[in-house]
Amino acid sequence: MSMSALLSAATTTHGCVTTAQANALGIGEGKLRQLRREGVLETVHRGVHRVAGIPHTAHQPVAAALLALGDRAAASHGSAAHLLGLERVPRPLRPQLLVSGSHRSELPGVDVRRTRTLPAKDVCVVEGLRCTTGARTIIDLAATLSAEDVIALVDDAICARVTSRTWLHARATALSVGRSGVRTVARVTHTDAPGVFWSWLERRFDQVVRAAALPPPVFNTPLPGHPHIVVDALWLDPPLVVELDGLRFHGSPAQRRKDSARANEIALAGYPLLRFTWQDVVGEPQRVARELRAALHA
Repeated sequence: MSMSALLSAATTTHGCVTTAQANALGIGEGKLRQLRREGVLETVHRGVHRVAGIPHTAHQPVAAALLALGDRAAASHGSAAHLLGLERVPRPLRPQLLVSGSHRSELPGVDVRRTRTLPAKDVCVVEGLRCTTGARTIIDLAATLSAEDVIALVDDAICARVTSRTWLHARATALSVGRSGVRTVARVTHTDAPGVFWSWLERRFDQVVRAAALPPPVFNTPLPGHPHIVVDALWLDPPLVVELDGLRFHGSPAQRRKDSARANEIALAGYPLLRFTWQDVVGEPQRVARELRAALHA
């Protein structure tokens, strides 16, 4: 029997262990009952126990559910979104898991959803936990979100490098039959769709440009000859850079100092620069269009 080995095993799964793991370490059923009576272990699900003294993590309920449901399961939907850092999706009150196969699986306190198959290309490991990939997570969530929220989530995921536009389009196309909202994902990631956006604000700015019949810029691209300077929007002829100051990424004093240094780099590279805030793009699109037109025809 090795309590230290049991504790070591629990630290890799957010403080949880299975009865099978304990048995493999020489801890039999009698000792497990004793450890539960003494408060060393607390049973979370049948065959899954939480180890006292190991710090609780936000993902511990998901870890426990995964251990209970086995290798056919993966964190999905809102639980997967939070593992992947997609904070636009509210954290679910109960762990959300996807289980492959025809066998019906239920677990108290867990939102278990079934899928016929869950191929390896739709599963990754985050924080030591099986989780649906960024692409599969967006596809699964699409049915629960408005079209606008689906598009915003796509932009968030691409910005965070959780998935790529090409791969997301491929999986959305493959999984579109019978799935609500997935056609929106496929449409906005198609090669003929507007450029790669890293935020909802960039997408709205593109709408302002198109509505004003201005030439479209390239979004999120490095300046020629300056690969370390990736700008929000770039026109080459005539040269013009636009930076968009969304509240999410540009609100802190430290970020404003960084933005100032970045503006100097762009100017020194020889590119005129315009900056627009969220309020500008959303509240005064006509003024934004006028200033763009003046800069592009100067």
